[in-house]
Amino acid sequence: MEILIKPNGLFSSVGLLNIRFGLGLMMLFLHGLPKLQTYQDKVETFPDPLGIGPKWSLIGTIAAEAGCSLLLLLGFATRLAAAALTFTFIVVIFVVHSLHVIEGDATFLTNLKDNELAILYLFGYLTLLATGPGSLSLDAVISRRRRKQKENS
Repeated sequence: MEILIKPNGLFSSVGLLNIRFGLGLMMLFLHGLPKLQTYQDKVETFPDPLGIGPKWSLIGTIAAEAGCSLLLLLGFATRLAAAALTFTFIVVIFVVHSLHVIEGDATFLTNLKDNELAILYLFGYLTLLATGPGSLSLDAVISRRRRKQKENS
């Protein structure tokens, strides 16, 4: 029973798998792929909060929302993917959406409510960044293989 409930046990790994799949599937299918499919429509008008141009901001966002979401689903390069998504959502929340408050279109609380989904995504990505993917991931399989190779050599 102890193996099931300890911090790196089966229940924890299933929980992390749930987080990875939930965040990965929702971000990929509701945000990343739609941006990719409408790339031509958005490329000229996409927000450019980093000053790199709307085209590159859109490409970076698609890479994070679609590409990194696929990595989360696989549990491959999980912390790197979570870091990219964390950065993306920090920019979305604190730069892109905060402009509504600065420009007087919204109050802080209204903006907080409007950002609820983005904030929830951010906390999920921060969790994966801190914990890693769990034992039910490609990262864990690769790590176990490397450990066995070191032991055998």
